[in-house]
Amino acid sequence: MTWQYLRVMLYCKSYLVWTVVNGVCADTASVTLRLKNDGSCLDLDLPTGFTPNSDTYNDDYDIHGIENYPKNTFIVFNRWGNVVYEKSNYNNEWRGQGKGGEDLPNGTYFVVFSAGAVEFNTYVDLRR
Repeated sequence: MTWQYLRVMLYCKSYLVWTVVNGVCADTASVTLRLKNDGSCLDLDLPTGFTPNSDTYNDDYDIHGIENYPKNTFIVFNRWGNVVYEKSNYNNEWRGQGKGGEDLPNGTYFVVFSAGAVEFNTYVDLRR
């Protein structure tokens, strides 16, 4: 008897195909797994770099999966710990500006994204 399986993960949604072969007899079963989203599942992807230089590639800081967290807070700190950008109900609109709308210089910034019990802390390398 032999068996094969295929598993594909996409933002914590799983699809499983299981095939069992015993000689000339074969059978396949498909199972869809639904995971409770309690914040421990990584359905958010915060990039660690972006280039807001108006070339239409990576110009916004796009958090993949943000549509599942419309009520959120997004805060960006500089290397000295000062808040340089802050937005409630963030929806992928940061283009590397400070609070006053000025372009921030190239460098590493620190990001805190929170939505209820879900919180992510990471860095982002901004290069124009």
